[in-house]
Amino acid sequence: MRTSRLAISFSAVTFLFATAGVAQPSGTTRGLPAPQAVEQPRGPQGQPIDPNGEKGISPLMIKILEGNAAYAARDFAGAVAAYRQAILQNPEHPLGHYMLGQALLAAGDATEAEAAFQRGLRFTGANKELHAKLLFVLADLNQRQGRLDEAKKGYALYASYCRANPQVQGYPENAEARIRAIDIRDDVAKKSALVKKRAEDREKDLGLTTPAQAAN
Repeated sequence: MRTSRLAISFSAVTFLFATAGVAQPSGTTRGLPAPQAVEQPRGPQGQPIDPNGEKGISPLMIKILEGNAAYAARDFAGAVAAYRQAILQNPEHPLGHYMLGQALLAAGDATEAEAAFQRGLRFTGANKELHAKLLFVLADLNQRQGRLDEAKKGYALYASYCRANPQVQGYPENAEARIRAIDIRDDVAKKSALVKKRAEDREKDLGLTTPAQAAN
């Protein structure tokens, strides 16, 4: 009987040591299967996505790149849509507003383009390079719209800003050349109008029918 009891005890101890050495499968909890790792989203070239754009590409830049591709393909409506989505990712980043303005201008919507540029200008902060670009495109837009006095002020502001911030890769000489071109054009227009008026006055003195009278 004593021998039987010792055999049973020895068998129990052997079983305990055997089971204690069996490791649980890695990642399991009480026999449950390990949870599957969730695959992290990646950028268009497989780069990690970082909201701040420090350790990967930001969602803002993903949409900017989509807009750039659409713009290059002359799909201006697609570019506008992508840049608007970029702004939703980071409304206070000036790049989205700047690119949206460029796309809107290419699409023929100068009014909305100007509004986008103005919004971008409010958010440039320490981004002097983009601040300078926005000053120039606003001055250029005023010139295109025939608001020449506003254009001259804008070009002068851009030139002054570039000279005050030499680290900016700007072209103040180009802006100043545009101011001179506007002045020359304005001077030519004024002289042309004066010559025309003198000619009409002389025709009146001679009793001739002026072009304006003939048109009526």
